[in-house]
Amino acid sequence: MLDADSIRADLAEIIADLPVSCSFGGVPFSATSTDFGQRREVEVDGVVYAVDRTIVCDAADITGTIEADDEITVDGVLYRVLDVSAHQDGVGLEIQLKAVTR
Repeated sequence: MLDADSIRADLAEIIADLPVSCSFGGVPFSATSTDFGQRREVEVDGVVYAVDRTIVCDAADITGTIEADDEITVDGVLYRVLDVSAHQDGVGLEIQLKAVTR
């Protein structure tokens, strides 16, 4: 069975291979986004949203708590958080995002 350190090292390699630069609350972090362009849907409080982008990051790299309706910048583009869930590996976070249009 893999331990958290091994999984974290594997996730770091994945992020290094397909990195996106992110910022939450003014604090930068790295993530990966392998499904950019895929349109999926997520339900938030009874409303269905099209997901514009999903990122996966190491939960330890996040300062504070990311919640629905927070804003994250990914590669210079502002997104609103639709949903945050623990990634299946137990180390990462999977964050569903919707582009902010103002």
